[in-house]
Amino acid sequence: MEKRKRTKAKIVVAVIAAVIAVAGFAMCFIFGKDGKAASNTNVVLDVFEEDSFKAGAHGTILVNYDGLGKIDDEISIGSVYRGEEDSAVVILENMNLDYYNISRFLLTPDENGNVELTVSVEECPEEKRQMVVQYLNDKNLSVYEFLKEEGTADAEVMEYFEFLCSDEGKAMTDQMVSRYQCRVENTNNAKFKIIGEVMAIVGSVVALVSLLLIKLSPKVIILGTLVLIVAGVVTLAVIYRNRISTFASLKENETGVYSMNCKEDYKLQAMLDAGISSEGELFSFISDEMFWGMPINMNGMSFGCSSFAVTTPDGHHLMGRNYDYPETDMLMIYSDPADGYASIGMADIGLLGLGTDEGETDPLSAGSRFMSVVFPYMTVDGINEAGVGISILQLEHEEIHQDTGKPDILMNVAIRAILDTCGSTDEALVFLNSYDMHSMIDRSFHLFITDRSGKSVIVEWIDNEMVVTEDCKVTNHILFSGYVEPDPDIDSETRYKILTDDISACSGTADAVTAMTFLSDAALRSDDPKRMQTEWSCVYDLDDFKVTVCTDTVYDHSFTVTPETFGAVK
Repeated sequence: MEKRKRTKAKIVVAVIAAVIAVAGFAMCFIFGKDGKAASNTNVVLDVFEEDSFKAGAHGTILVNYDGLGKIDDEISIGSVYRGEEDSAVVILENMNLDYYNISRFLLTPDENGNVELTVSVEECPEEKRQMVVQYLNDKNLSVYEFLKEEGTADAEVMEYFEFLCSDEGKAMTDQMVSRYQCRVENTNNAKFKIIGEVMAIVGSVVALVSLLLIKLSPKVIILGTLVLIVAGVVTLAVIYRNRISTFASLKENETGVYSMNCKEDYKLQAMLDAGISSEGELFSFISDEMFWGMPINMNGMSFGCSSFAVTTPDGHHLMGRNYDYPETDMLMIYSDPADGYASIGMADIGLLGLGTDEGETDPLSAGSRFMSVVFPYMTVDGINEAGVGISILQLEHEEIHQDTGKPDILMNVAIRAILDTCGSTDEALVFLNSYDMHSMIDRSFHLFITDRSGKSVIVEWIDNEMVVTEDCKVTNHILFSGYVEPDPDIDSETRYKILTDDISACSGTADAVTAMTFLSDAALRSDDPKRMQTEWSCVYDLDDFKVTVCTDTVYDHSFTVTPETFGAVK
């Protein structure tokens, strides 16, 4: 009798646990089907500033907690206020307010009644925008007629709504509705999805154990569980062996200089197929495809730089590169994809908030190692084993968002693709010309590409067109002959002249040591870590697949980087 009671109790527990598990699976489905985990970013977008809130921007906006509304199944809106005078209405995409209204208590308003939403900003079709304007006008008229019929509102309120219903008020409403729409990354859905996952796992385990206890002894269940855990760990180790190897390879070579042998698949082809055109899309892709929906951060500041190409007396082709930036740390990356070229590249991990300065994350921490599969996309200069060298340099020019009907690509993804897939400068140009280019971190850039044949070019995007200039040196101003800089960068032009004079003096022939002196001549120096300065100087040997590196303008100390530096053999 007692045994039967215990059995019934176990069955009851199993049923309850199964119900909890089913509820958890349902929450995963409901709150995970259209809401991606938020890609956190420390960039706060100002809806009232054109330079901040524009197509391609990604960051957070502050929306009034009570100003969220649903127009129809596809369109939601949010009110944004700045002080007591300025207000705007933003159109919200990918924000299912039916689910949001259930879970909105997870978002805590600040003292001004605002909640933070992570968004990607896009152009809003005018037809959709006018639909929102009409909705607001109709709503204002409805409120005015209601108040007029009730006769209880004071004169000031009536006067205000009467104004909103006038032609002048409608024009003001039209002006308030933003020309851009926001694609929301639903933090609330992500939180409920996590809760659902925990419920599903715990409920399933409790239900299974309860059912097993009906037939098996606790000792047998514990032993079986341990066997399953060991088997699971071994299976995961085999499945993720390349990622684990990549994590383990991250090390510090010198102060502020790190290296990593990336053996994990960073899904380049899938990235290219996705047609990514903004940081928001990049964050979402990386989060979904590589980190199971976990958030990724990226910082952005201006940077300078110089690059050039020369030939050594014995016929080797060299690429020189200065990376100019406020104090940051560098990561040397070796990659050898199964279907591409091996490469050595330099990445600025400060772009991901990693480093040794206050407020940054230790590059050797577990969290940094976990993010390491992203690092290949942070490459700012490098070479591959086919003898192609590339570097990216910033311009004081309008942001690049090419639109010719070709597939979209983000510039840092293009750099990685060229290193992995292109065997010459010409191949790189064909690759770039097959995409519509988009720049990142609210900046404009051009690319310097050279190869072991000696062909060197600067690739720029001007007036929606890719233009190519053959030159062996470049800094931070546009070199295309048909373009006149409206506001010349004197510092950039000075460094360009220094490189021109150095290369002319040797007739384009210099060994690696001399090439490094050219970089020293063009370097930026500062005692203030917050000011622009040359963080690293590299001389790439395109024929021998090696790099000579100096850091922090200390040119009497250099080190050589080869595949063997990363434990690889080519």
